Order: sequence, then structure tokens, then C-alpha cells
Amino acid sequence: MKKILLILTFISAFVMHAQDDATVFTVNGKAIKTSEFERVYKKNIDLVQDENQKKIDNYLDLYIKYQLKLQEAYAQDLDKDTQYQRELAQYRKDLIKNYLTDATVTDKLIQEAYDRSLKEINASHILIRLAPDALPKDTLAAYNKLKTIRDKALAGAKFDDLAKQYSQDPSAKKNGGNLGYFTVFQMVYPFETAVYTTAKGGVSPIFRTRFGYHIAKVNDVRPAHGEVEVAHIMIATNKKNEKEAQEKINNIYTQLTNGVDFATLAKHLSDDKSSAVKGGRLPRFGINKMLSSFEKEAFALKNENEFSKPFKSPYGWHIVKLIHKYPVPNFDKAKAALKHRITNDVRSKLITDSFLKKIENEYTIAKNSGIIKDFEAFVDDSYFTGKWIPSKTLKQDNRKALIINKDVKTYADFANYLQRNQINTRGRKLVIKNMLEKQYAGFIDAAVMNYYKAHLEETNPNFANTLQEYRDGVLLFNLMNKAVWDKATKDTLGLKAYYENHKNDYAWKKRATVLLATVTDKAKAKQVRKLLKAGKTEKEISDLINKDKVYALFSLKKIEAGAKNLPKHYKLKAGVSKLIKDADNYIVIKTSEIKAAGIKDFDSCKGQVTSAYQNQLEKEWLDSLAKKYKVIVNQEIIEQLKKKYN
Repeated sequence: MKKILLILTFISAFVMHAQDDATVFTVNGKAIKTSEFERVYKKNIDLVQDENQKKIDNYLDLYIKYQLKLQEAYAQDLDKDTQYQRELAQYRKDLIKNYLTDATVTDKLIQEAYDRSLKEINASHILIRLAPDALPKDTLAAYNKLKTIRDKALAGAKFDDLAKQYSQDPSAKKNGGNLGYFTVFQMVYPFETAVYTTAKGGVSPIFRTRFGYHIAKVNDVRPAHGEVEVAHIMIATNKKNEKEAQEKINNIYTQLTNGVDFATLAKHLSDDKSSAVKGGRLPRFGINKMLSSFEKEAFALKNENEFSKPFKSPYGWHIVKLIHKYPVPNFDKAKAALKHRITNDVRSKLITDSFLKKIENEYTIAKNSGIIKDFEAFVDDSYFTGKWIPSKTLKQDNRKALIINKDVKTYADFANYLQRNQINTRGRKLVIKNMLEKQYAGFIDAAVMNYYKAHLEETNPNFANTLQEYRDGVLLFNLMNKAVWDKATKDTLGLKAYYENHKNDYAWKKRATVLLATVTDKAKAKQVRKLLKAGKTEKEISDLINKDKVYALFSLKKIEAGAKNLPKHYKLKAGVSKLIKDADNYIVIKTSEIKAAGIKDFDSCKGQVTSAYQNQLEKEWLDSLAKKYKVIVNQEIIEQLKKKYN
């Protein structure tokens, strides 16, 4: 019984799928399936303003016309036009970027960055320099050296003393390795991760950045300050004017406490000319963006418009005024900006690596285990000076370097990849075998990514549909421009003939020039009316009425009778109208230059005539296409769709 039920279920599903994919109509033999018709219908239906066009019959008519135009575009080989192909290739390249990501990893990195943005960390570090492509023996020596130093730190030695003695960061001799406070995105990602995952007072494990090996000690963790916007006045100092500069800043401070405007003093007295012209205003900033002394005073201010006492920096004396504080925004507000920063940060490699790993698992990939040994015979130390050139024989070598599904990459392909991605070590020689292993891994990643991009239409329906819609849209635009729009614009005789045959469609109503006054106060409105009747100009009336407060607004228009921007029951009549109540306002209208109704001349309505002529040309053209290409509609399927959607 179970077996029979299973078979019946399978047959039922198969029949339903077959019905779902039944042909709705054909144009010149091209079948439009139910799945395609429904997808386009559901996608566009909410954009359709006319309710009648939402009905299946009417939408079917529109979609048939759309397909007729496409048939004609391909018949005219518009898809083979060089400019069209270039435009489509660029669009595909831009569109594909949205499909080269791992959403799970991206979301995780966004959340991680936000959580870190809520804290500021004060840390010290010790660096042992090491080139990214260092030899294994040099790498081990650097690691062991730092391990010995770390053991001393864990045993109780003062971290700043160790930094001054051993760190290869030049600033460590002065600051004991202390980097001050910083937050997310202000250090390279491995460094940031090491300190954010180390407890306050703790020493991190050894970690590596592009600069070498590090250990870090977390001195303090505090809530994030966010950003501030401030203005400042600066008096520059040098060895000769120290006393004079201090007196000057103190005088400025006295003037500020007596109520003199900060911006005015900044404009006239500040030595920071770039900010002085803006009243001393600086762009908003967060921690670790300014000199520590300046930053400390700026963030210490509590209230807007509060200003500091004079303080000194290496550049001179300052007074800072708080304009606004910007706390760390909530996650929803910060998310978009964080995502943008992550995709332009080294973190993006984590997203790419995860994405590559996923798609590599979907393919059958055959690597060549002997390729490294083979290429050791072809590559010499010139590779590390950027001057290696593969031999002619190697450039034609068709041996298999890599197979992705059935796509073969040859030794020649790998040789070209090596030549494009040469490593210039500025004279340092590396182990060729190690370099080749790393480059072969990169070659595989690049080949997998290119394979994915090349076959994305086959594996991702959303991408395929979006690209097809753009492809068809550009084709139709080019076709319509050629067959209708451009033709109507250039056919001067046809345009004028159309105008002569449809003159009565382009008639002026009674029209006039009106000065419309909108007034907020009844007494003022009466005054406006009186002044209009006396022949006063708009400017004269505005100067009198709006002397202390804006009561009246004026607009001069050429307008037809019954225009929507006239009061509903107002008739165009020469002279000044009575007061017309309009919501909370009063309207007074002065009407002049009344012209009787009549036929518009050609130049006055050329735009309308062109549009109507285009519509006529399109209708005639579509009628000819309907005769040229046979259309067969499956009425049974149409009836099913009507029941489903109407």
C-alpha cells in the first residue's frame, strides 16, 4: 500500500510540474512557459497602476507585444551590435558582484565589528619584524625570539621595559609600546582580533600581521566615546614667541568668557587657516584621529557650546568648543556603513575564502600532483625580480594543470598566471618550491572563481532572470528607438501631417496671465486686494505687507481655465477677484491678458504631437509584427491562470 501511495504521489507531482510548465503561448515557434509568464506577472503586477492591466487577458496582450518586439530585435541582429555586447558585458560584470559573497560570514563579521565598536582598548605591543614571504628558518627564528620575550612578560617582567628593549617598532623606545586607545578598524585586523580577544591586564598569544610577529598587552578597556564635532582656535608657537602666544590665547579665553562669539574670534585670530574660515569648525572625529592632548580636551566637554580652557599641543595653544556629540549608533543604523567598511577591508578575504570553499565543494576538481615538480624546472630566481618570462614551449604546453568539472586548464594557463602574478622580493631569494605551491593554490582559486562566474546563469535562476531582463530591455530600447522614437522625431512631414489631421485634439482653453496671492491673515488679504486694485506691483505689495512677518506669497502664472492650481470655482475674469477662502489661507487673484479658446499652433504643441505620433507609429508597427510572426495562445492554460489570479 505504501508503495502504491508513493508512486501516486510521484505521478501527481510530475503532472503538477508538467502543468506548471505548460506553454501559455508561442511567438514564431518560441514557447513562453507558465513558470516564466507567472514569474514576470507576479514581479510586475504591483508596479502596474491601471487595475485593468492586472487582469490576465490584458497582461497577456502586453506580454505578447513584448515578445513580438523581441522577435523583431533578434531578427534584425541587434544583439550582435558591438556597443550592445559591450554594455551587456559591463552590466553582467557589475551584477555578478552581488553573487560573490557568503552572507553568513558577512553577517557574522558585521556583528563582530559592531560589538567591537562599543569598546575602546588601550594596548601595548612588542613587534619582531618579519617579511610576509620570509623563509621558514627566518620565520621560526622570529617566532622563538618573541616566545622568549612573552615568557618573560608572563613571569612578571614589566611589559613597557621589554618593549623598549626588544620591540622593533621604532616608537617603542619612547612609548614603551603603548599605542593609546583605539577601536574597531583602527588597527590591522589580526592585531584588532588579538587585543579584543585578550582580557584586560592579559598578554595575548603570539600573532602575525604583515609587519611581523607581535604580542600585545591590554592595559584598559572602556565604553566607546563615539565621535565629536568641535571648533577650535589655535595660536601657533615656536621657540621665539612662546610667551606672546600664551598671552594671546589667554586674552582670547577672557573674551570668550565675556560672551564674544567663538566663530568670530576663530575667523580673525586662529592660526589654523583651513578651519578659521569656517569659524574654527573641524570635521567630526573619533578617538585616535587627533593628537592625544587635543582629543582628551574635546571628549571631556559635556555640553554643546561649552569650551575648554587654553591647552597646549605640539603645534601651539588651543581652545576647543563642543558643537555636537555623536554616540555609537544602534546596530540597525550602523549596519550598512559597517558592511561597506568590511567589504573594503582585509576582512573581505575571509568572505571570499569562505565563498570559494563553498563553491569548490560543489565542483569536481582534479588537481595535478606533479605540477610543482614540473614547474621547478621552468622557473628560476628571475621570478623574484619580476623578470621571469615563460619559454615558448611552456606557453604552448597543453598538459592538464587542473580540471574543474570538464573545464581543463593547461600548463600554459598556469605559466600565464605565474607571469601575471610575479613576486618582486627586491633581491631576496625565496624557495621556488614554496612559491609555486602558494601560486598554484591561487591559480586554483582564480580558476574556480572564473568557472563560477562563467556558468552562473546555469546555476542561479535569479541571476539568469535578472541578466535576461536587462538583455531584453536594452534590445527593446534600441529597437523602439530605431523603429518608433527616432523615426517620429525625424519625420517632420509625417509629424505635421499628423498635426493637420488631429488639430482639434490640440486646442487651448480660455487662458490668461494671473498673479495669485496666498495670504495667511484676512485683514492682510483685504489690504493686498486693495493694493492690487490700485495697480501696485508684486514687489511694492510684498514690501508693505511682509515688512515684519511674511503674510503673503505671490506667484505669476500663465494658466488655462479650470487648471488644478486655481481655486475650484474661480472663473477667469479680468480684474481683481474677491477674497477666496482656501483652508486656513485667503487667496486674491489679479487676472490680465485673457485670451479666447482656440487651436494651438504646431510649435506650441509639438511635444504632444510627437508623443501621439509615436503611439500611432508603434500601433501600426505592432500590427505588422503580429502579421509577420505567428502567435498561438493556449486558451486552456489562460483560463487556469484567470481562476488563479483574477
